[in-house]
Amino acid sequence: TNTTGSTHDKDIWLWCDVPNTSNLVCPPGNKRYSSSKCIECTANTYSPDPSESSSCLSCPKKSTSPAGSTFCSCSEGTYMNSDGDKCLACPTNSTSVKGSTFCTCAGGTYLYSDYSSCVQCPFGTVSRAGSMSPNDCVPCPKRSLSLNEGKACSCEKGYGWEWSGDKEGYCKACPANFY
Repeated sequence: TNTTGSTHDKDIWLWCDVPNTSNLVCPPGNKRYSSSKCIECTANTYSPDPSESSSCLSCPKKSTSPAGSTFCSCSEGTYMNSDGDKCLACPTNSTSVKGSTFCTCAGGTYLYSDYSSCVQCPFGTVSRAGSMSPNDCVPCPKRSLSLNEGKACSCEKGYGWEWSGDKEGYCKACPANFY
């Protein structure tokens, strides 16, 4: 058994010759370069498992990876499907950060029951980003309106909307010299 001197994802991988063959098995994130040498996969390619292959897999559209990767990360605004082979666009009123496997609904919306879209909260109600049900849409205080597509409630002059919990917000006094 040979061990690599390099690390990947903070792990040291072991690799071995395949029994009864002369083919070299390379650690994840690498490909076979010759009968005795492995090299890292290039950027935008990956190798998830130990392999005898002399090539790495290409990242799906809308994804990237650094050299030596064991997986690809979807771009911002997309998410990796459950099979791990496609980056899909987030539905309307939602977004994701790079590398996500899910999308988050924007403030003022909630996730529809079939998980296919983010639905606008009813007029006069607001919700935080990431809301999962219509129950997450909460009414604005008396004499207040929903603003900014349901992300905040209006407040009297000298006050601004602030969330204090998942479903709680209030009109908070502005700092001195602000209104």
